[in-house]
Amino acid sequence: MAMDGIKLALEKSRDASLLYVFTDASAKDYDKFAEVEALSQKKLIQIVFVLTGICSTRTAEDYLVYHKLAKATSGQVFHLQKSEVGKLLNYVMKTIEGRKNVIASKVFPAGYGNVFNVEVDSHTKELVIAVSGERPSVEVTDSAGTKVPTEDITRLSETAIVKVLNIKPDVYKVEVGSETDTYVTVSGTTSVHFQHGFSVLKPTSISDTASRPMPEEKSYLSIKLSTEGGNVELKSVQILDMDNNIIVEEHVRLVDKKEQFYITEPIDAPNHMFRIAIKGYDTESKTFLTRISLTPIKPQDPTVTASTPKMAPIVTIDGPDEMDAEYEESLQLKCKVSGYPAPDIIWQSDDLTGKTNQTVSTIELPSEFVSVLDINKVNKNATYTCKAINKLGNGTKSIVVKTKKKDLL
Repeated sequence: MAMDGIKLALEKSRDASLLYVFTDASAKDYDKFAEVEALSQKKLIQIVFVLTGICSTRTAEDYLVYHKLAKATSGQVFHLQKSEVGKLLNYVMKTIEGRKNVIASKVFPAGYGNVFNVEVDSHTKELVIAVSGERPSVEVTDSAGTKVPTEDITRLSETAIVKVLNIKPDVYKVEVGSETDTYVTVSGTTSVHFQHGFSVLKPTSISDTASRPMPEEKSYLSIKLSTEGGNVELKSVQILDMDNNIIVEEHVRLVDKKEQFYITEPIDAPNHMFRIAIKGYDTESKTFLTRISLTPIKPQDPTVTASTPKMAPIVTIDGPDEMDAEYEESLQLKCKVSGYPAPDIIWQSDDLTGKTNQTVSTIELPSEFVSVLDINKVNKNATYTCKAINKLGNGTKSIVVKTKKKDLL
């Protein structure tokens, strides 16, 4: 079963991986699409299908599910003869030899002359355009209208993959087409990447977040920037629809300079599939740059829980097991809990004199949670224990807080 196999591969893969699926059959278990889509977007994994045959027609649901999953992950569907698979391996090697960013992902109806722009900045070192459809074509021109040379990586009856030569900062016009629906993915090798996350509670690091927002709740949108040289500053983040129209743009605030970690104020995420784009500024070249998320994003769906394994709670403390705190100052402790069914989470302490406030929030449906304990004033040494309980068992983890009365002199 294709979807079962993909799900297993996703579970074993690292986050932000690129998954290639080679098959000569349709997906009889296409009804598991929602589950596989949710897992792929949770782990930000792009899925590329290489089909050497199908069991039905190209209008049947057990075939179209491949295109739906490719669209949901900024992936692609290639049709090849079995004898042609080796010719695609050049592209496979090209995609895995260096970290790539998805610059654009487009679908056009049958026909030629479909045009879109691709903006290249000084941090992009390579540009690859992959087109699938019957008798595909691709042509690139620069902002001056001059045709830009390209080099074929793979050229087959339903596949055209080219590398754009001698790229430089510019806005390129890409013209593509085919005799059937045309699927296009543009990727680039770049030194600027980002990881995004959503959190109902205010996060202090990207590890406090999930890649998809909770439904019907305002969330902080977080960005962890990764750059070579650290000369890029993040200015804003955009929520885009699947046609790259801006739904909302939010300014970001730098929370941790060392980690290049930024957050927005709480926002209402769309209830449909969307993309994230970041807008940055290069302090050396004095130019702006844009990056988009590795995959599209859809809010978490509480109904997609069929394969969640039942488990007793596992508790971890976010931070060291022992810490020093300022006397008479406030303190926030945090624990993360994994467990299904959803556990009850409480904090216990050997210090019952201080005033505290506990908040529990879901990070990832249906089994990942965070509990935050706010202590108004720390005025003595104490041990705080986070305890989680469900019908399968319980888990605990403690943190020792030490403080010392300030010297009045």
